[in-house]
Amino acid sequence: RAVRTLVEMGLGRLQATARSVVGADTPNSEDKSQDECGACNRKGHHSLECPLAFYLAFSECMPGFNSDGTRKPQLWIGEGITPSCAMLWLTMQTRGFFLRSAADFKLNP
Repeated sequence: RAVRTLVEMGLGRLQATARSVVGADTPNSEDKSQDECGACNRKGHHSLECPLAFYLAFSECMPGFNSDGTRKPQLWIGEGITPSCAMLWLTMQTRGFFLRSAADFKLNP
């Protein structure tokens, strides 16, 4: 039920901006290292950009992550994502995921 509520709030539709999720080298990424996720209780992102919650909601992994919400090391270089991981993010966007900014979503849910 909690995951369904997160989907209703924008999980999967909002652009993730946490550096721990999209990579430190991704434009517009934000340092959220002190923020704690209400979905997985890990630090570094908010619940609407949680890799574990995304998997539970959509039965597929967020780019760069495993089904348990941990990083796939082969898709990361330090705190940045690989070019192939960046392509996975773009592919997800062509499928309708992660298209809306938080500001846009607040105005037009």
